[in-house]
Amino acid sequence: MIELSDMQGILARFSGEATTAGAVCAALRYCIIEGMFPPGERLLSDDLANRMGVSRTPVREALRKLEAEGYVASASGKGLVVKEYSEKDLDEVFFIRELLEGAAARLAAENASSKDLLRMEELLEDMEIASKREDTDVFRRLTGEFHSVVHHASRNDRLAGMLRDLQDNVRRFSSSTLFSAGRMADALAEHRALYDAFKARNGEAAEILARQHRRKTLTMRRQMLRSRARGDMAGDHPPQQLSSKPVQ
Repeated sequence: MIELSDMQGILARFSGEATTAGAVCAALRYCIIEGMFPPGERLLSDDLANRMGVSRTPVREALRKLEAEGYVASASGKGLVVKEYSEKDLDEVFFIRELLEGAAARLAAENASSKDLLRMEELLEDMEIASKREDTDVFRRLTGEFHSVVHHASRNDRLAGMLRDLQDNVRRFSSSTLFSAGRMADALAEHRALYDAFKARNGEAAEILARQHRRKTLTMRRQMLRSRARGDMAGDHPPQQLSSKPVQ
């Protein structure tokens, strides 16, 4: 359970939203994505309003929006709960993600600037250091930054926005695949191969590599979801600590 002071602190980060309901919605979405509200947890408007220090009306508006977005769902006898995802949900999200990431990689190979390529190279160097230190949290953040650079380098803002939304959905399924043995080294090699394709301006190779990379993570996430369903993932990595800024 998130402490009252934490909830109010998280809400304060989204104070730039146009309305209180918008700030509450953004804060609750953040908490769900970061695993602070696990799948199946009840979300009671009165309780949330009390813990966030706001009235019930913006909380109810926020919950309706989150339900429409698929973050929460109605459960018989429980009201609204954080939505639990199935393997079918996972497959659907990754099917779309693979297509879009392949397209973004092809476009990035054609449109990446020298500054984009330099930033990718810097991130790869940092990823190698994190891999040697077995620092999974840092490595995970760096891979996210790498993909953000790729999406930006596609020079297609709508495509980049869609991929950001999909990434938020993926983060809710289970812990990172990077906790699997040897996965950091494999992921580093896959990102290096992508960078080489971008540098060579080979759009076809970049698209193939991006789709292969995403297919591998889907296979691993399927295995993790099945393990979680069997109850043999008690040692799963805990939710991330609160960061100092909202999710980008």
